[in-house]
Amino acid sequence: MASTDQTHLTFAEAAARCGCHEATIRRRQREGALPGTRRRPGNRRGVLEIPISDLVACGLLPSQTVLAASPGAVDAGADAPTLEPLGRHALQDPPAVASLAARLGVVEAALAQLLARVELLTSLAAAKDVA
Repeated sequence: MASTDQTHLTFAEAAARCGCHEATIRRRQREGALPGTRRRPGNRRGVLEIPISDLVACGLLPSQTVLAASPGAVDAGADAPTLEPLGRHALQDPPAVASLAARLGVVEAALAQLLARVELLTSLAAAKDVA
């Protein structure tokens, strides 16, 4: 069953996206490398979901593939996701630094996807003008 949103993946989805075995994902979760793992909202069976940002932060998923692998994740008319600000003390906390690195990876991936869309739209507009 697919996960409930585009920011979290089930263990099986994460393994497929990362190109590794599901046991690798489970081991990394037990080791604490995936701190944002949660139970799927409204699911009584206890299916766990992992934030894509955690997969990027622990190195299982390259940041460039985060949004490119989920078409439509960034809609032109959609509101930008809000990120809560972190204080200066967060930079002295390794989990907070990892979280910031993951968030930066997601933002970089979103920017790359938007730039690709701009390039595509520009080329389509140029082709339309020629025709």
